[in-house]
Amino acid sequence: MRQLHLVRRAGDTLAREVIAHQVADGDEVRVVMMLEAATEGAGSLPAGTEALPMPPLQYDELVEHLAWSERVVSW
Repeated sequence: MRQLHLVRRAGDTLAREVIAHQVADGDEVRVVMMLEAATEGAGSLPAGTEALPMPPLQYDELVEHLAWSERVVSW
């Protein structure tokens, strides 16, 4: 399944645990790092996760990722 996560807080451990389980299950996972999370970076995301900081990710690009995904989760 194609999963898109919108993560707003840098220290959201539940989001990271869920993302890790999805990657382990073989899902395609992309994570948009927004607000506070974008400034902290994606260093603690599991391997196999595509991290997309916003900014520089533009609104049109975000819409493309929304269309790509089968499920969107906002944290």
